[in-house]
Amino acid sequence: MSACSRNEQASLTEPFITQIKSGDPQTGTVPNMTRFLISLEEAVELVVFDFYNAEAEILWCKRSPACTIGDLAISCKETF
Repeated sequence: MSACSRNEQASLTEPFITQIKSGDPQTGTVPNMTRFLISLEEAVELVVFDFYNAEAEILWCKRSPACTIGDLAISCKETF
């Protein structure tokens, strides 16, 4: 599966795909900003885990696939 999949409700890829198909320029935030590629279910599980297991001054970070917004935009353009 490419980084440019359409399987999440709040996906950043939907605006990219719409813009590509309509011939509009791709808009986004900062191209070098990191976008973590996790499902909505994984994100909710991480928040619930942190809620029950967090300690003062401790930040939990799950290893997750990631890309930059710029790479995601390029992947969408190449895919669609």
